[in-house]
Amino acid sequence: MKILVEEEYGYRYWSWTPVEETMEAVDVLIEDVRSVAEVWSRIYYKDISKFGGEWEQIIIPEGLSEAEEDEYLSTMLNYDIYSAMLTIREDPEDSRILWNTELI
Repeated sequence: MKILVEEEYGYRYWSWTPVEETMEAVDVLIEDVRSVAEVWSRIYYKDISKFGGEWEQIIIPEGLSEAEEDEYLSTMLNYDIYSAMLTIREDPEDSRILWNTELI
């Protein structure tokens, strides 16, 4: 399972392969981290690799317009290989995971 992670409205993008092997287990992990403010503050914008698993940062070329960035993401990242997209925001209540159930 691979998850595309977008950190703070496009600040950074990651390809994450979690240790967990099911949607339910990943959902529980994310909810456990989101629900404890101290844990969230140690992860958000600092070290999201604390979610565990393997992380690879995806570098998007600089100077792209928003439309060009969207095009880059849709063609170069091939959304079809990702089981989900996780958005991570400063407010944990604004962070969520959207599953691509066709791949699971």
